[in-house]
Amino acid sequence: MVLPLDFNEFEHLQSVMKKLHNREVREAFSDLGGDEWLPNITRLELL
Repeated sequence: MVLPLDFNEFEHLQSVMKKLHNREVREAFSDLGGDEWLPNITRLELL
């Protein structure tokens, strides 16, 4: 297979790593609910 002229090894590696990481995070937090959730940001706490 021929690589495109604008192929960038770093960007490809970054894309692959991001997909793998997102999959692992999604699996780790799968018991919290589905992908459609809204965080409760109605209250602001100042420390």
